[in-house]
Amino acid sequence: MIMAKHCKAYPPGLNCLIPFLLVLALIPGLCNAQSDRTGQRGKRFSVIASGGIYINPGLTSDVENVFIKSGLGQTEPGSLGVSGFGPDQPHPVTGKKPLTSTLQLMYNLNSKYAVGLQYHETTMRRTEGYGAEETGVAPALAVDMSYMGVTSFSSVLFTRASDGKAVTQAGIGPSIHFTESNVKYAGNVITEEETKFGFIIVLGFEAPAESMVFFDFSLDYKYVGKTNAGPYDFSAERINTGLGMVEIQNSYFAIRLGIGFRL
Repeated sequence: MIMAKHCKAYPPGLNCLIPFLLVLALIPGLCNAQSDRTGQRGKRFSVIASGGIYINPGLTSDVENVFIKSGLGQTEPGSLGVSGFGPDQPHPVTGKKPLTSTLQLMYNLNSKYAVGLQYHETTMRRTEGYGAEETGVAPALAVDMSYMGVTSFSSVLFTRASDGKAVTQAGIGPSIHFTESNVKYAGNVITEEETKFGFIIVLGFEAPAESMVFFDFSLDYKYVGKTNAGPYDFSAERINTGLGMVEIQNSYFAIRLGIGFRL
């Protein structure tokens, strides 16, 4: 059972950069292919900023089930406010919308291929639990867990095609992901971080194909893998209370819409 205030896993080191170097090694050969360009004539670089939502089926229910099994699925009594007593609040309850944002720098090698460097972030999901001893001997305990905090760096090789009006593209490449979860209870915070190696698959299109400013729409799948948080021991604050190990599946689908500039 975890008792520390803070625990942290450090990145494994330069070995994480090997997949990026393998992708970059492909560039010289691709540059020797045809020299025409996709996108605005004469423009090879583009910068894209986009945002959207991410989808991680089953994650919230998995986390809430651990809260319930740990005795943190009780109903919190309503509290007294300026308008009287508030309603009782069943637990566990999950909030915060699953949002994601991406910043991308792309270089068009020719009309068929491009390489991109991407930075991704997700907002953390948050689940709140509540438990109280039936005997009333120990005080009630509220537990707040935030998870699915994923910061990623990706190197992507794209294949692209244009009909003069829009550019369609598909890409794949390696990623480095930095995951974070934290648990808050009785004024204490326990943070767990981990570095994971994975990959990204991207499908999307850009329009218009020949203007300096364009819109970008993308569907992504990011494979991050699983991390484990806990188990946690709250016995210093409450008798016989803890939170079991939570298995977090960090891989997710993303739907993004953004704006780009060809340079």
